[in-house]
Amino acid sequence: MKVAIPVSEKNGMKSKTHAHFGSAPVYAIVETEGGEIEWYDNEEAEHTHGSCQPAGKLAQFHIDAVVCQGMGARAIDKLNGLGMKVYVNRRAATVEEVIEEIKQNRLTELSKEGACQQHHGAH
Repeated sequence: MKVAIPVSEKNGMKSKTHAHFGSAPVYAIVETEGGEIEWYDNEEAEHTHGSCQPAGKLAQFHIDAVVCQGMGARAIDKLNGLGMKVYVNRRAATVEEVIEEIKQNRLTELSKEGACQQHHGAH
């Protein structure tokens, strides 16, 4: 499976996860079977909430899923519409830990009902 993980820095499998999908400075694009990592720098990390568009840009990597700590309902809709599932990460602090959560089948799919509400559903 190929997943995108919002992270705070490029530090390989030790990269720290970032709290919010749209404002992450970079995304680790990881092939879970082999552990290969590609990077996507988020040029829209500094934005008004709800105005960023990383979903469409991440689609170029042919991602199966996004694993994040928080995301708004519109972003969930957009990613799902592009064929990507969205999973919520409640405890993994690094890319390596996220991959282990995936392998252990411990992640829950994020629905619009579980989306972040701080910004009226937009992250």
